[in-house]
Amino acid sequence: MKRFILLLLLFAFKTIWAQQTITESLGTVSGTTTIAAHEAGNGFDNDDLTYSGTGDLRITSPSPSGGANVFLTGNPASPRTFIIGNLKTNAAVTSITVDFSVFKSISAANNDLVVEYTLDGSTYLDPQVVTISTASSWTTQSVTFSAPPAGVTAIRFTNTAVASATVQYRLDALTITANGSGAALPVKLSQFGLSRDGKNVNLRWVTATEINNAYFSIAHGTDGVNFEVIGNVTGNGTSSSENSYSFTHKNVLNGMNYYRLTQVDYDGKSETFEIKSIDMGRTSLVRAYPTVTSDYISIDNPEGESMALYDSNGKLQIAITNEDKIDLSNLVSGIYFLKTKNETIKIRKL
Repeated sequence: MKRFILLLLLFAFKTIWAQQTITESLGTVSGTTTIAAHEAGNGFDNDDLTYSGTGDLRITSPSPSGGANVFLTGNPASPRTFIIGNLKTNAAVTSITVDFSVFKSISAANNDLVVEYTLDGSTYLDPQVVTISTASSWTTQSVTFSAPPAGVTAIRFTNTAVASATVQYRLDALTITANGSGAALPVKLSQFGLSRDGKNVNLRWVTATEINNAYFSIAHGTDGVNFEVIGNVTGNGTSSSENSYSFTHKNVLNGMNYYRLTQVDYDGKSETFEIKSIDMGRTSLVRAYPTVTSDYISIDNPEGESMALYDSNGKLQIAITNEDKIDLSNLVSGIYFLKTKNETIKIRKL
């Protein structure tokens, strides 16, 4: 599944196709830092990728980038690793090329550093041994995975030396290039905004690139947990130019309203982004609860406002006077609206 770049606030999967490349400089650290801590602090370049492993980040033996480097020491008990995850490829990928800078200690052998990929996060395949003849200086290396199967999810670097802790490698300036028309590696999604226009809510989002994007689905709810789809917006398929999208939800209920944006591929796979909310205010003291029920709802109506219950087609179902409880058991399951002069409360009859 692809994901696409949006410009400001949210994030999701990253996608690369036809010679596109992910670049990772590893960021900066003030001293020895675990990979987990650097990841938790958003220290890596690509927030939508995942970074893990048993190595750490250091600033000794300065990197070509001038920032941090990943330090993989030899370990007799367990090989040190660095893993870049949250990738995805499909069957159209012809190869994956990984380029990186590496610093080898004098005691490291030529076959200690291995690069592999995984489909399931546990079994790593196609080990590429990196042969490095020069020690104690930075060199540029490259490995290529030819005709990988669909579904590559991560790439792992391993210092396989277990004889001595003095067998060390440092990594920096990594790039991952997916060759072919269907390569998929994470892309950042970062803008999705809401604005109020009277009783309406305008939703707007922007993409910088898209891959196989069939459409967006917009869902609405009033509690942030339960949602119903209220519309779809057609995507632009595959595009490397900026695209703007909008959707208007009309006659929105008072109070807090929540919106969930989901992107759907042509193959049916989807990604749901961060839920957004907007407060539409409250103009009435009327309360109805529970709003999801199979029989009764209770009414708080301290000002004695006139109200009525309508079905989703706008047909009057119950005219309400001063009742504090309404029996819905004889109504068919579905969505109903309890309306006063200034407020509408949605009721779901189970």
